[in-house]
Amino acid sequence: LVGSLMNTGGVFSRIYSRHEKRKEEGLPDLWNQELHGYSAGLAWNKTLSGAVEILIREELSPHAIHVLDAYLGIASLALDGWVTRQTLNISEERFRKIATTNPLPISLIDRSGHYLFLSPTFTELFGYTLDDIPSGREWFMNAFPNLADQTLARETWKKDLASSFSHEGLPRQFMVRCKDGT
Repeated sequence: LVGSLMNTGGVFSRIYSRHEKRKEEGLPDLWNQELHGYSAGLAWNKTLSGAVEILIREELSPHAIHVLDAYLGIASLALDGWVTRQTLNISEERFRKIATTNPLPISLIDRSGHYLFLSPTFTELFGYTLDDIPSGREWFMNAFPNLADQTLARETWKKDLASSFSHEGLPRQFMVRCKDGT
């Protein structure tokens, strides 16, 4: 994110505090004074993504530029984090829509072998949920109760996974035991 600080030149002569009662009690109202306004646009990927408006008391204004620059940096990081979270949320929602409406069974597995997602079609076809098969270990034990079949399926899966970066899909057929025993 990039931004540039600009003195708007405007002086705001009376900003009312939300705590007008402070005046009645004789307490100083810090917002009832002349304030200088500083504005900065925050750009991300060459697009204006946000703006910052900072109001500083007049006597602090000439000395505040360093503090304002630091604030601008922090605001840029905060906006960058917000944009990243929004982008991730949109991406996750797209994935979820595709995965939940796809007629093929889909499972998403992390690097350590833990299942992160099973599509409704996966659960409908095989009967297993994330509670039943939190990792590949449980999947292979449940889906392939015969040790020889389990070993063959696991070794084939590992080989196919290692060669999957070549983008060549390999059709495989295995007899799988569903949760209901069929």
